[in-house]
Amino acid sequence: FSLFPAVDNEEAALLHEEATMTIEELLTRYGQNCHKGPPHSKSGASDKLPRVAKSKFFEDSEDESDEAEEEEEDSEECSEEEDGYSSEEAENEEDEDDTEEAEEDDEEEEEEMMVPGMEGKEEPGSDSGTTAVVALIRGKQLIVANAGDSRCVVSEAGKALDMSYDHKPEDEVELARIKNAGGKVTMDGRVNGGLNLSRAIGDHFYKRNKNLPPEEQMISALPDIKVLTLTDDHEFMVIACDGIWNVMSSQEVVDFIQSKISQRDENGELRLLSSIVEELLDQCLAPDTSGDGTGCDNMTCIIICFKPRNTAELQPESGKRKLEEVLSTEGAEENGNSDKKKKAKRD
Repeated sequence: FSLFPAVDNEEAALLHEEATMTIEELLTRYGQNCHKGPPHSKSGASDKLPRVAKSKFFEDSEDESDEAEEEEEDSEECSEEEDGYSSEEAENEEDEDDTEEAEEDDEEEEEEMMVPGMEGKEEPGSDSGTTAVVALIRGKQLIVANAGDSRCVVSEAGKALDMSYDHKPEDEVELARIKNAGGKVTMDGRVNGGLNLSRAIGDHFYKRNKNLPPEEQMISALPDIKVLTLTDDHEFMVIACDGIWNVMSSQEVVDFIQSKISQRDENGELRLLSSIVEELLDQCLAPDTSGDGTGCDNMTCIIICFKPRNTAELQPESGKRKLEEVLSTEGAEENGNSDKKKKAKRD
């Protein structure tokens, strides 16, 4: 029975020794022992117990090494995740910086449009404007100036003659000016996604480049001018906004008016031009708003005839006497008075 206490002491001493060794030293020792093989000695309880203790400790050391490797892998995964998070955070910070810069630029642009002493309020009318087309007749000359996409068309022996330019952003000359002023034209033909024309009166929101003169701004009010010498072939002209021209071409409008202008009403009188205009607008008006917007825009139209028309109905009786009527009346009164004087003398 004295064998067991000795074995216990040996095992305890071995465990104490191994406990003070590093993992590398333990792996070196047991690795070498595995290669050397068991020593040739008598088999006894004293030899078997220490080997059992060593094998158990070796298993424990292997478990510890596996756990260490797993911890290293976990730490690597954590570091990768942290790197991913850090890169995402950096990207988010860059996006936030870009957003803040864009917002600051927008705020600066808005501040430029603010009225002095009126914080938070844009300049009244800065986003409002109008097109313009003006026709002047001087003797035999017709002078037309326009800015925008309203149009003036002359009927020359039934053929449509454009006396104005449609100022659209996709036009090569207009596009170059818009880009030079810092603007852009979207795929649907709008300046900075807004106006679908390139010249207009007003619309100061698009005229804020302080380094450029008015005629070189994104939206310019500079008109184009055309001059025409009128002849007997020129019958009438039509001035209308794009609500008409988006639906009908210049020639279609001329043909429409040409077919109506010689018509007479039930009284045998020529039709009033105002009734022809009204019919033209009805022709362009969309039946509802379910379409692409064509025929839903506002419409303004004027028809001017160059030749006089036999329209007695255009000159309603005003109650004023004409000069011939006055003279004939005075003559009748004089004759009447002379007859009365003769009668008085006879009496």
